[in-house]
Amino acid sequence: MNGLFEAADQVGGSTTGQFPLADIESISTCAQRKGVTGEWWVVRRRGNLDSVYLSETMWQSLMRRPVQLMPVDPTHSIVRFGCDDAGAWTMSEHILAWALCWDGEMRPVTRDGVDAGLPFWDPVYIRMPDGTLDAGPHCDRIDTLEEAMALARREWDAKQALKVQS
Repeated sequence: MNGLFEAADQVGGSTTGQFPLADIESISTCAQRKGVTGEWWVVRRRGNLDSVYLSETMWQSLMRRPVQLMPVDPTHSIVRFGCDDAGAWTMSEHILAWALCWDGEMRPVTRDGVDAGLPFWDPVYIRMPDGTLDAGPHCDRIDTLEEAMALARREWDAKQALKVQS
């Protein structure tokens, strides 16, 4: 994190630069504009600086920025799971700290960053010291690794069935 955020100079535009976080005066949603897909936010900047705009992805990236880091019990870890041609799989990574982020959410920090460096749409599950799994704010509730593996297998089977139908 370098104290900068990415933004565009117009709604629907691509990233045009990086701007200091300290310049942010306020952020609010923009009215939907004809021909522009997705939701956009306007960032009013301190002083007489021009406003800049955030797409959904830019907004999510900004909101996931840590404001403060707090220690964590080293027995917590992030668990990801999925399925491929070789079968169901899991990956686990130790959590190094908890991050209090701009949006007020607490997120795990690993060596790969906040939420293990995963994009905001990827589910994050936390393995608690007692072995149970805790779902992140955008995840389905799953209590055990066995449930996670079964879910991964069902999702894989559903994807394979769609391929067969096409």
